[in-house]
Amino acid sequence: MWWSKNRNQLKSTDQDSGQEFYWRALLENSLDLVVVLDAAGKIIYLTPQVKRLFGYEVAETTDKNISEFIHPEDRGRVAKTIADGLLVKDKPQIVEFRLRHKDGSWRVVEAIGANFLDNVAVGGLIVSIRDVTDRSRAEEAAQRRDAILEALGFAAERFLTTASWRKSVENLLEQLGTATGVSHAYVFEGERVGKEMLFTINYEWVSRGIGSRLNDPRLTRLSLSQMGLGRLDKELMSGRVVQLSVGSATEEERKVLEGFEVKSLLIIPVVAEHEPWGFIGLDDHKNEREWSMLEVGSLKAAADLLGASVARLRLEKTIEEERDRADAIISSMSEGLVVVGSDERVIILNPAAERMLQISAAEATGRRWSEVITILEGVEEKPQPAWPVMRTLKDGVRVQVELRDNLYYRTRAGRTFPVVMATAPLQFGGMNTAVLVFRDMTEEKKIDESRSNFIAIASHQLRSPLTTIRWYAEMLSTGDIGKLDKLQKEFAERILQGATRMNEVIKLLLALTKIESGRTEMELTEIDPRAFLADILKEMEHDFVDKRIRVASVIDPKAAQIVGDASLLRQVVINILGNAARYTPAEGSVEIRVGSDPGEVVFSVRDTGIGIPDADKPKIFQKFFRASNAMRLLPDGSGLGLAFAKSLVEAWGGRIWFESKEKQGTIFYFSIPLLQLKKDGR
Repeated sequence: MWWSKNRNQLKSTDQDSGQEFYWRALLENSLDLVVVLDAAGKIIYLTPQVKRLFGYEVAETTDKNISEFIHPEDRGRVAKTIADGLLVKDKPQIVEFRLRHKDGSWRVVEAIGANFLDNVAVGGLIVSIRDVTDRSRAEEAAQRRDAILEALGFAAERFLTTASWRKSVENLLEQLGTATGVSHAYVFEGERVGKEMLFTINYEWVSRGIGSRLNDPRLTRLSLSQMGLGRLDKELMSGRVVQLSVGSATEEERKVLEGFEVKSLLIIPVVAEHEPWGFIGLDDHKNEREWSMLEVGSLKAAADLLGASVARLRLEKTIEEERDRADAIISSMSEGLVVVGSDERVIILNPAAERMLQISAAEATGRRWSEVITILEGVEEKPQPAWPVMRTLKDGVRVQVELRDNLYYRTRAGRTFPVVMATAPLQFGGMNTAVLVFRDMTEEKKIDESRSNFIAIASHQLRSPLTTIRWYAEMLSTGDIGKLDKLQKEFAERILQGATRMNEVIKLLLALTKIESGRTEMELTEIDPRAFLADILKEMEHDFVDKRIRVASVIDPKAAQIVGDASLLRQVVINILGNAARYTPAEGSVEIRVGSDPGEVVFSVRDTGIGIPDADKPKIFQKFFRASNAMRLLPDGSGLGLAFAKSLVEAWGGRIWFESKEKQGTIFYFSIPLLQLKKDGR
């Protein structure tokens, strides 16, 4: 060979042959480091690659034991491999260990050695050493990534199955800390104060020998900027991951790290509902670690899991608060509330319903609604398909029941009471249900009946003396009992006019009482709106002609035929047209229209009269109420006409409303639902 052993040193001989020169050149130009060791592990030769790979000169390492350059934790394993290699001839031994670079860092190497101790030309172990640090780091990173992902899957399951959110977060940190091998894993929650975020450590996991930081006042309402970590603050607010180590930190950042005995840290922002929430931090107190993209990507998935869990927690809290609020509202309602499922069984019954129906929610829940109550219309049982709740469940419509509809509930305990109610369709727990709100109207029914009876009795009692007054006033004004002078005749006529107006008021009161008590019966017939309006306008011709008011009627061809009670409709139109004539000045105009809307026919009466002041609009349909400008113009008037019209319209299921501007005029609208006559004409 081209070297010989002399006093434990290798020297080139003068007898190098061409073949030896070839092998020497091949070794010294290899990409790997080649080392020759004696049986004790002393370096007796190594190639110049030691400078390129590990920073040493050849002279710095020759004659030194290789164990001086091996990481203390790996020396035993390498020594065993060398010992095994001494026992086996011509069989390569492979070992991976850490070798110290001249700059103090540790490089991961792969060594392949063969025993040539019995070869005098070699006199030792020949070892080929390759730097595999990058490969090893990549493998470790991949292993840590897999460990992180496995931990993440386990933690995600805990988030779904563990009732305690704190335990779930602590478990996530334990899984991440164990998988990554860090010293400290923690979560900071942020609190926005003005434009700044203040962070507080609320959750942590620490490895053995590391103290807890949860009660460290420096980490409560922490301002990263004021602490000297302003760069981290900006990166976090931008949603970017931050890596920091003592070697790469600024002087100010390094002081912070050293103050917490941290060599390196990784911070991953946590975003919940598109807003910064806090961050996950991982500290290494031993090594300056560089995190691979594989690891960072996996840890970002952990931050996303935490952010999603925060969003879910907020949603659950909102739902719980809304449920508590709804429960409080339902429980405090004075009205009864019932939710009935598509199978007609009771789902919810509030305390007010329990009291009125004389049944507990526990007893009622799961029963059919028809097993809880019976509905009466007057004194007759109402067929179940016609019950408001059943109609809502079947057709998905809202149903309103008023006092005049004369419906009663009869409980299982035998109590019967009048009700008003409203039902509406409701999506509840993914089911089509109906919600019912009702009120016990026993007292209101008594008051209403007393009022109606009083009005009816009073009206009847007044009609007899009024008839007498009218009869005598008429006899006086016509001279049947003697001739009157001009002034006396004027007084008699005023008495007659007053008695006539009073008689009209009494008739209206009696009609209103009849409507409100639900005793009005409708005779449905087909009505031709053109002929119907022409007849009314002819009857009221003098009201318009005397004041030279122009009258027009417009009828939509789609509304050519109406089904309704002609007598009731006539009274409504005459009332509204009469007001238009009364409060429209001379040479004004009135227009009546009949139009068609989906499911109904709409009448409108437009005038150019005095209008209705804004302050009076809310009360315009109240009994005995008259607008202030109307009272100034015409002091006489009962204030019952519009109340009467409204009661009639609502009696047939229609709507009535108006638009008005003072001194510009008014438009009154009312609707008639589209109906079809049955074979018997009813």
